[in-house]
Amino acid sequence: MKKTLYLLLACLVGFGQSAEAQRKSKKSKDEKAPLESISISGLSWRNVGPALTSGRISDFAFNPNNPFEYYVATSAGGVWKTVNAGVTYEPIFDSQGSYSIGVVTMDPNNPNVIWWVREKTTTSAQ
Repeated sequence: MKKTLYLLLACLVGFGQSAEAQRKSKKSKDEKAPLESISISGLSWRNVGPALTSGRISDFAFNPNNPFEYYVATSAGGVWKTVNAGVTYEPIFDSQGSYSIGVVTMDPNNPNVIWWVREKTTTSAQ
């Protein structure tokens, strides 16, 4: 008998709290959600990287002395460098004959030397 009474009391308390929470969460018709009030009409679309068959990233190389500078090796777009944490990228491999890159890394003794591997050939740039 006591178990049934405790169970009934627990259910009543649980339903009461649920109903109160639902009343508090209802918003008036004039109140907007935070994302509904944001206006992005001043922003425009822009390309961030290569457009041929972009999207396949092969490797990253980060500068240990500057976290905002890193290099991105792409499978079909060469090597790209950013100095502002990815806001803009600069292609640094356009003058080479092949643009398919598998690996990119920084020289551990000199972060100004970047090594990458393409088609079984190792190349460096300074």
